[in-house]
Amino acid sequence: MRIDSVYGVKSSSVADIFEAGKRGELDYSAILKSKKEELKNKIENGDTEEKIPIGGSEFTIKEWDKLMHTIDKAQDAIKDELEEREERLERERLKETLEE
Repeated sequence: MRIDSVYGVKSSSVADIFEAGKRGELDYSAILKSKKEELKNKIENGDTEEKIPIGGSEFTIKEWDKLMHTIDKAQDAIKDELEEREERLERERLKETLEE
């Protein structure tokens, strides 16, 4: 849902909405109705987990755990690749040493 359609302001920038509020141009009943509908939908869909703001994003515990698992897998793959590369280089150095 677009923020401007909820607040009845032609712009979706926070500054424009703030200014519209100062001028008394916001439809607070529409804002409350929208928030109420959003909350109702979240409860019906079981999406009521708390979201924790992190940087410019926000994550539920479940979303954060999934993200960390993905990052951990990527780091493990990089670590394995580096270990294989080091072993290969060590074998090549040993082979060169033996050939001399």
